[in-house]
Amino acid sequence: MTTKIIHLPEIGEVHLHKKARAKQLSIRLKPQQAVQVTIPQRLSFAEAEKIVLSKVAWIKKHLPKMQEIAQQATVFSPAQPYTTRSHQLYLLPSQQPDFQVLRKQNRVELYYPQTLDFADPSVQNAAKAVLLRIWRTEAQNYLPQRTAELAQKNGFQFKAVKIRQARTRWGSCSHDNIISLNLHLVRLPQSLLDYVILHELCHTVEKNHAPAFWQLLDKVCGNAKALDKQLNDFRIEVF
Repeated sequence: MTTKIIHLPEIGEVHLHKKARAKQLSIRLKPQQAVQVTIPQRLSFAEAEKIVLSKVAWIKKHLPKMQEIAQQATVFSPAQPYTTRSHQLYLLPSQQPDFQVLRKQNRVELYYPQTLDFADPSVQNAAKAVLLRIWRTEAQNYLPQRTAELAQKNGFQFKAVKIRQARTRWGSCSHDNIISLNLHLVRLPQSLLDYVILHELCHTVEKNHAPAFWQLLDKVCGNAKALDKQLNDFRIEVF
């Protein structure tokens, strides 16, 4: 068995997962999800449960924040389309028993069985999956092109651009100047999207965050510290 579910008072379900690559136990909280605990293979479930029990106070402290985020989460509705950078997602009831996705240029239609309420988790999860594919397409079509434009404008050189779905970073730059950009950048205002790209382009010259890096970033984008602070107002994972 590689997964075990336990129930804790005032917390609910806690999912314990054994992972071959895990080096230590880690606890992850996400809105509208059970607590997820990753366990290295060398640790028994019994030992893991003892550790989790010792962290109950920490979990309870952070659960209200997850509930607050969940209350702010988008609920997809047939009443109004969800608009992305260049698409509109429509949620439509259907007489068909299965989910179906139709694309008409920049209009994406998700049909769900009319026997289900649109707020049903299966409908909402299907909408999230379609929306994620839309964001990925938009990111792949736009971010490499925008990176090339900003690099040419400001005299930077880079090796390649890769689009990823990272959980903690908007972007990164490798030692050999391969820039990785989070697909969720397409959700940001243009000024912050450009800021992240310029941030990584500056790392092609300055590999750390020493004063010389911030001076260069200020030169190409203005008040870098203010933009960096604005970026903190946006969550990478929207669901």
